[in-house]
Amino acid sequence: MRVELNMCASAAVVVATLAGSTLSMAGQPEKDAPTREMQDGSRAAGSQKLMFVAGAKALGMSVKSSDDKTLGTVDDLIIDRGSGRVRYIILKSGTTMGMGGKLATVPYGSFGWDSADKHLTLMATPEEIKAWPEFEKKAWMQGARADDGYVRTIGKDYYDAVKSPWPLDAKDQAAMTVKGSVKSISRHTVEGGNEELVVVVSSPNGADQEIVLGPSWYAAGNNSIALYRGAPIDVDVFKVNRAGSSISMAHTTRIGGKDMPLYDKQGRALWVPSSSTPDRDAFSAAPFVLATELKGKPVDCRGEACGKVKDVVMECTTGRVVFLIVDPDKNFLGVADENRLVPWAIMTRSLDGKVHLDADKAMITSGLAAPSDLKSLGTNNEYKKVYGTYDVMVPVLDGRPK
Repeated sequence: MRVELNMCASAAVVVATLAGSTLSMAGQPEKDAPTREMQDGSRAAGSQKLMFVAGAKALGMSVKSSDDKTLGTVDDLIIDRGSGRVRYIILKSGTTMGMGGKLATVPYGSFGWDSADKHLTLMATPEEIKAWPEFEKKAWMQGARADDGYVRTIGKDYYDAVKSPWPLDAKDQAAMTVKGSVKSISRHTVEGGNEELVVVVSSPNGADQEIVLGPSWYAAGNNSIALYRGAPIDVDVFKVNRAGSSISMAHTTRIGGKDMPLYDKQGRALWVPSSSTPDRDAFSAAPFVLATELKGKPVDCRGEACGKVKDVVMECTTGRVVFLIVDPDKNFLGVADENRLVPWAIMTRSLDGKVHLDADKAMITSGLAAPSDLKSLGTNNEYKKVYGTYDVMVPVLDGRPK
């Protein structure tokens, strides 16, 4: 099957190949640059212009074939909990195509985005759509426990033990404890395009130590506590050799007296699902979150209520959710109830049902308001202004999803 991409109404056309019903992961996270501002997003000659779109606009959008026949509509977005990559679009197929409204899971890179015509383009036949895994809410809620379950099928690359850059077994590692406060939190790309969450811990004696917590989708998306800069932290760490260098890996992290374990008592990595360990939360090993699951969630700013998530903002050429739109509680904050843009990178989606932000109230109230036309964020790199308020790196928005 050939897939024609018309990304964001660009004149450029890119052709990619999908092998039958095999799902490839959509793109790879970019590597963080060492400076406070990562590569400035300047586009090479002929490259795509950045285009920002609200999740609410994408949902319900028509999906058409290359010959302008309606294939269905966008039902939801499946997002990587850590990087914010939109890995898949859930396509509600049209009954007119003889598919009975099936919810098909389609890789994001299979779509073209035509902003002028306000629809997505997908070159696929009804038979090909039928071959893609069907999305069912019940199967989604089962998480990654079942070996042949839905999440394991669409996220198999996340559970590839052979290619994992992190040790899956830590029971034989000699651990030491690092105590102090969180100085910084960052996300690094490692071998294979995986993304990991890294903290720098400042100890009372002034020494800093960089510690890898593990895959970002797990460490920033499945814990029951909030991780934020300035928080007191105790970390049990062990040493791992990676490409000839010794790095510190976290075994268990404690913040405010609460544990965020990365490995169980047997030393097995908790982000690797197992049907033989029923004590594990089935959803805790799922690397994805739906766009609709974020909307309306209460927001916590370092322990204080800060309103609710109104929507997400996606940059469609890279297929990456870069911002949350937060609707602050004006009665609580005492300011005009203006929607604010918040970087995805400072968000953790906790199992307590809240969205936790590594930000305080002042950052939210002084942050950039969400413009009525999100396309303006792509003009003169306007989107970069959001990151300065929160003192986090500007991400590299380049590279087309695969």
